[in-house]
Amino acid sequence: MNPFALFASRTATLGSPLSPQACAERIAAITDGPLVLLGTRPLIGSATANGVRVRRRINYRNSFQTALSATFETQGAGTIIRCRFGMMPLVIVFLAVWMGLALLAGAGLAVSQMTGSPGSETSPFIVLFPLGFLAFGFVMASVGRSLGRKDEAYILETVRAATEATVVEREPGYETLTAEEMEDMTRRGPTSRLMLAVVMAVLLLLGLAGWIFSRIGPVS
Repeated sequence: MNPFALFASRTATLGSPLSPQACAERIAAITDGPLVLLGTRPLIGSATANGVRVRRRINYRNSFQTALSATFETQGAGTIIRCRFGMMPLVIVFLAVWMGLALLAGAGLAVSQMTGSPGSETSPFIVLFPLGFLAFGFVMASVGRSLGRKDEAYILETVRAATEATVVEREPGYETLTAEEMEDMTRRGPTSRLMLAVVMAVLLLLGLAGWIFSRIGPVS
């Protein structure tokens, strides 16, 4: 998987016969605020005439799930809804900082080992630690994105239905959901098989980290 694909976003355009204010009210009616802990609406976020920022309600924690950022444009008696799907901005910043620091630390340690700088008498395996840190961040984000791979289609269909809109334009390869899948995503989280895969991936990463720590130490 291309690491930069984690930061990518996708777009879609909807056309609604309703006014921007009516569209915002329709979306707000199916959206709980971010501070509502026991909400039951399918979306979480905010919706006003100035724009929409929502994500799908899930019964588990996933900071890397897909979120929608949308704006309204008046077109005649109706509205054009311009949608952009991707990770939440704060999560993108966090992930970029995480990976950037790991790369800088790895490069610094590698240069120190190669040039014999003071303090480089430690084991060369220490260079693997920031690389493991980088790999953990990549795997963590990849798993989170995989868990939310259908969120884009779910959010788009939910917003489309609420605003009585039609899909005017969307990028190729856009996933579609059946009515059964929509209902299933509304009431449930990931399958037990997928959650087992996530647990196994975390255990493997912890094992790798333990192996790296066991190899770090003074050179004899």
